[in-house]
Amino acid sequence: MLPLKLAKPRWAGTQTTVENNDSTRVQTLSFSVAACLMLGAFVFLYLNLFILPHTPIVVGDDQWDFLHDAMRMAQGQVIYRDFFEHLAPGTSWFYATLIKCFGIQAWIPNVTLILLGMALTAVVAFISFKVIRGWSALLPAVLFLVIFHFVLDGAHHWFSVLFLMSAVAVLMDRRTLLRVAIAGSLLGLASFFTQNRGVLGAVAISMFLFWEYAVDNQSMRQLVAREVCLLGCFLGTVMATN
Repeated sequence: MLPLKLAKPRWAGTQTTVENNDSTRVQTLSFSVAACLMLGAFVFLYLNLFILPHTPIVVGDDQWDFLHDAMRMAQGQVIYRDFFEHLAPGTSWFYATLIKCFGIQAWIPNVTLILLGMALTAVVAFISFKVIRGWSALLPAVLFLVIFHFVLDGAHHWFSVLFLMSAVAVLMDRRTLLRVAIAGSLLGLASFFTQNRGVLGAVAISMFLFWEYAVDNQSMRQLVAREVCLLGCFLGTVMATN
């Protein structure tokens, strides 16, 4: 008998095309939603931090202590030696770098707050889209943005929260060694701004990796490799930044 050749259904190619078009449409929609969210966050924060067109509004409380320290650092003084600070040097170093680049400008803390607010809103939206379906996933990011504008203070808190939440976002999908190493480095950067927050974050994620090992019956070798990557990159980043 001659082998029969099954003809490809006419609708098969059309179905594949429709699926590809749907996938492209979803990606375009996601990009559009993210762009609109970032644009809205920028406009909302700018109107709270600047009088149009570009006059900065004095806000914040604790950030002025770090700005004062940053000015002293920009003038050549050394933190912990020439003046006292009980927190990690990240916030003062960040502002000192901006002062060295742009000089002493009134807009520096306001622009910093806009960038922090936008970055935090993006991370919150990214995490919420992983666990919530539909347009409801935008609600946590919008609510956070509203709350953020009541606490416009560019101190160490928001910096460390940003890096801590970024570490969580990196580990949402998979816990490969590369992702765990990146998360450990981000936690080290969190400690560069608020030392105890980075440490507690590293402890919490380390405990989660152990819990996942116990629940999924993973190998001990895999657990040890992840823990070494996490804590090694965390400690390495802390030592390098301090």
